[in-house]
Amino acid sequence: MQFDSLIFAQFLLVVYLLHLAVARRVQPREWLLLGASCIFYMAWDARFIVLILGSCLLDFAAGLLISRAPTPGARRRWLVVSLAGNLGLLFLFKYLDFAVENLNRLGALWPGFAPLLAPHWILPVGISFYTFQSMSYTMDVYRGGLRPVSSLRRFLLFVTFFPQLVAGPIVKAHEFLPQLELRYRFDAERFGRGLGFILGGLIKKIVVADGLALLVVDRCFTEPGTVGSLEMLLAIYGYALQIYCDFSGYSDIAIGTALLFGFDMPHNFDSPYHAVNPQDFWRRWHISLSSWLRDYLYLPLGGSRLGRRRTMINLMIVMLLGGIWHGASWNFVIWGGLHGAALVAYHTWKDRGLGRLPVWLQRLIFFHFVSLAWIPFRCPDPATTCGVLKTLVALRPGVGLSLAGILALLALGGLLHACGIEAQKRMAARFAITPVVVQALCVLLVLLAATYMSEHFQTHKAFIYFQF
Repeated sequence: MQFDSLIFAQFLLVVYLLHLAVARRVQPREWLLLGASCIFYMAWDARFIVLILGSCLLDFAAGLLISRAPTPGARRRWLVVSLAGNLGLLFLFKYLDFAVENLNRLGALWPGFAPLLAPHWILPVGISFYTFQSMSYTMDVYRGGLRPVSSLRRFLLFVTFFPQLVAGPIVKAHEFLPQLELRYRFDAERFGRGLGFILGGLIKKIVVADGLALLVVDRCFTEPGTVGSLEMLLAIYGYALQIYCDFSGYSDIAIGTALLFGFDMPHNFDSPYHAVNPQDFWRRWHISLSSWLRDYLYLPLGGSRLGRRRTMINLMIVMLLGGIWHGASWNFVIWGGLHGAALVAYHTWKDRGLGRLPVWLQRLIFFHFVSLAWIPFRCPDPATTCGVLKTLVALRPGVGLSLAGILALLALGGLLHACGIEAQKRMAARFAITPVVVQALCVLLVLLAATYMSEHFQTHKAFIYFQF
């Protein structure tokens, strides 16, 4: 049930109308949203609802036991149980095949080694997101910064709330749980802002992201030896904007949908390609994951408090783990390593007091670094990555892709990217004060456009971050 599908629009309409009917009663409202969230997740694969509910029960119980533990050692043991359970599930479903494959490669060097059998389990959609969200709760309780929630219903709703369930933003408990204490009242302005974010996200997804995938990205990255160097360069730029519009579009729809039901969610992107250095980039790209890695990995490792050398090691550890978080592939490790190396180089440059380049040049250089780093992220394996790079530098003549259409989508994607968080908020607020008839017409036009493009141009693709 994708956000850009007609079935989700129907689902959202039904749930919203039912929500209006029970919104003034706290428990029925929470039960409705929890039931809708479970239905939404089960639409992907009903079997995996057991996993997410099991993870929730583990962390709900762990939070209570941590808060009631008589000694620091007991508190620590219950935290370890929570982390081991969540990371164990994540390893079994996401990384076990990868581990077995690499063990078999190493074992093949030894005579008589019997290859291990990989289970090849299906990856549950959104497991990386809801696992991190649930774990953050127990870690916050352990640190003493959060009181454990006493209502299992509310904890389940915190983890499974359907707008952000399968691809974020990763919401922390202290951001979401207090909002359940607030009485819901229909607010036309909030409703209009929600619709504005939803429509903006749909345009990013179905027009720019899917359009670039259709016109240039998929062909060039799938068959790099069949295209010219110029097309490959455009595909690299195209993928940079595709992944931005795809993922930020999902986040915008999630934020807008949550607003319809009275919840504020954190923004996830702030014009990341305007970054002037790697530190600035990670404050703008996938902000909820960046802050999670900072709060629950980088700072516990010591952050920058233990000297320059340890800071550099911590940065590399965080970025390598951030890379492998995205998927069980050496290409994701390479991608994380590139960003880790960039952070180390930036901090070294800054610590030595070397001169600063003009802002425009910093942005230009770092945008091209990020765009080139997306190559291993997009490619399925190192061999394809090498093929893309060979085509890029070969100065091979073009094959006649739709240059005008590609440039038009790149320009539109660039304009949408230039709208940072504050600009998006202003645009959503302006949409909220337009007449209801205009709002309804905009919704209808976007839905018709999504249906038309899906049927006639095969652009209906899953959101990129669903695979993580």
